[in-house]
Amino acid sequence: MKKVAVIGSLFAIILVFFGIRQYANYAVKKGSSFMNQFENNNNKQQLNNKHESDEILTIYYSNSGATEKAAKYIHRQVSGDLVEMKLTPNYPDDYQQLAEVSKDQIDNNVHPRIDNLPDLSKYRVIFLGFPTWYHRPPMFINTFFETGHFNGQTVIPFTTSMSSGIDESASYLEKMGQNKKIDLQDGFRANNQTTIDKFIKQYQ
Repeated sequence: MKKVAVIGSLFAIILVFFGIRQYANYAVKKGSSFMNQFENNNNKQQLNNKHESDEILTIYYSNSGATEKAAKYIHRQVSGDLVEMKLTPNYPDDYQQLAEVSKDQIDNNVHPRIDNLPDLSKYRVIFLGFPTWYHRPPMFINTFFETGHFNGQTVIPFTTSMSSGIDESASYLEKMGQNKKIDLQDGFRANNQTTIDKFIKQYQ
């Protein structure tokens, strides 16, 4: 009987030993798998962040420098690409001449050419900046919507004006964006950093 009991005890010890060993191996593998998954998720998140940044475009036109200042500040906050639109014909620097040219374009439905419009299809979010002239977007914004290649982008207009808000341009922008594959946002007036920061926080 004692011999049987001893043999039984030894057998139980062997089972426990192999059981602990198998569990240890499982725990190591499981832990290793978990750490790899965590590291992969971190890498994926970093890649996603970089990819999202690469999909953002801030594109603008500025005559007085106000819209340029706003666009560059937005670009510093969101990263991505920054493009200043080059137009043909270009607008004069003289304010009185600028007023006459822009009014003539409106009256005669003239759409200036954008010489350096990038391939918009690679972007996910587009910040579109322009001054407000005659309570509406300049006519080259028509050109932007007419010639841009859209495939579902979010377009966020922003304007600089001491007297006109973005709401004055809303109906014109909506008309330009009709039948385009875009998600057109209401946008904002980018006259100061506080307003810009407040709007951008919605997308962070």
